[in-house]
Amino acid sequence: MLKKLKEKLTLERFKHLFTKEGFLTFLKAFYHSYAWVVILLFVLDIASKWSVQNNLEPGESVTIIPNFLEVTLVYNTGAAFGMGSDGSLLWRAIWIIISIVLSIGLSFFYWLKYENFNKLYRVGVIMMIAGAFGNLIDRAFYWENIVGFNGVIDWIQFIFGSYHFPTFNLADSSLVIGVIILILAMIIDLIKDAKKKKAQGVYDIEPAKLEEMRKAEEKENIATSNEQKVEDNEDK
Repeated sequence: MLKKLKEKLTLERFKHLFTKEGFLTFLKAFYHSYAWVVILLFVLDIASKWSVQNNLEPGESVTIIPNFLEVTLVYNTGAAFGMGSDGSLLWRAIWIIISIVLSIGLSFFYWLKYENFNKLYRVGVIMMIAGAFGNLIDRAFYWENIVGFNGVIDWIQFIFGSYHFPTFNLADSSLVIGVIILILAMIIDLIKDAKKKKAQGVYDIEPAKLEEMRKAEEKENIATSNEQKVEDNEDK
């Protein structure tokens, strides 16, 4: 991972960015990386929150679909859907730290690995990044003495009979949908891998023989890795 990071942060790459060819390459990579989705979802989240904040009083509701969907202004100092919130400064500090770690960690991981991701994985991680950053802004900067209220602005309220689902926002939705997409991507990969193994007759091989083949493959991979290390040392 560190080697790949050094490759991405070379001075030559940085200088190339300021050339016409480099800038066009950057724009193309930016588009295909889906990083623009983060900006789009982030703007939509902030805009929707402040639209509700500027038009409703805390606790006030507007019915969109009777007995199903309402817009209700609520302030949340905890996690998504109001979890982990008792209004204390300690809990809010904990969630701010978690949001920072999640936002930066996911962004850094995506930057290093996105070339190895298919489209489904890219969209899933990108949506999680957008959701994490969206709520981080609220948790870190929306304080009583700054904006007149504390916590994350939640406004989407689903109703199922007499049950009111916890109020949430677009950032929460982005996080949850991102996780669901990643789970689906993993399931699809598992199914594809199972079909591939079936086509290769792996499941027809006796367990003992299969284990023997696995060990032989591991030895081959280790030998290849050692050869690569020797070549790298010789190049240095």
